Amino acid sequence: MFHKILKKNKGATGLKRSFTLVEILVVLAILSILSLTLYVVFDQSLKSWKKAESKLDIYQNARISFEQMTRELEGAVLYYDPANNNFSLIGLNANPDNISFVTPIYTNNGSEYELCKARYYVNNNNLLRELFRNVAGAGASATLALNVTDLQLKYWDSGASNWIDTWHSENGGAQQGLLPKVVKVTITVYENPAMAGSEYKTFETNVYLANSQGQ
Repeated sequence: MFHKILKKNKGATGLKRSFTLVEILVVLAILSILSLTLYVVFDQSLKSWKKAESKLDIYQNARISFEQMTRELEGAVLYYDPANNNFSLIGLNANPDNISFVTPIYTNNGSEYELCKARYYVNNNNLLRELFRNVAGAGASATLALNVTDLQLKYWDSGASNWIDTWHSENGGAQQGLLPKVVKVTITVYENPAMAGSEYKTFETNVYLANSQGQ
């Protein structure tokens, strides 16, 4: 009888309750919801990070190109070649504007300067520079910055004491043989020009030409 009691007690303490199918399904549903929530949060965070990184790259690239343009424009010079062809500063009001000028630029080896003609313009929402080696040589265009939708240029007319929209050092008028004292350069960069309401940033500065005759 004592043996039977022990066996009965052992059986009572060794009972194990299993999960029912309903309980397992509930747990799986909760885990699925948590996993989906975590995935959505992670995916949105990743998209936001990529968007911010892309926007930063676009703006930074535009800023670097803007600084290059203004630096080259600051060193613009009047140039006259033996063939009686003038290569001076020409700024056209074309919406977006464009500008051509002669300026010293580092050669490929970076050891010395070379006079080149540079033309900056916007085409298909890109800022481009067309560079003419040896001033009168063949030009080659290169894209400097993407998503640039506008380039605006203003020239300080010291005689009239106001800003004007165009400048032509070769047209035989009052500006012939002269460089403007100051050029106001403005570019507009959009995060995505094709998307309505896209964020944009404007870069603007006044460039003082070192070789201006004071016009």
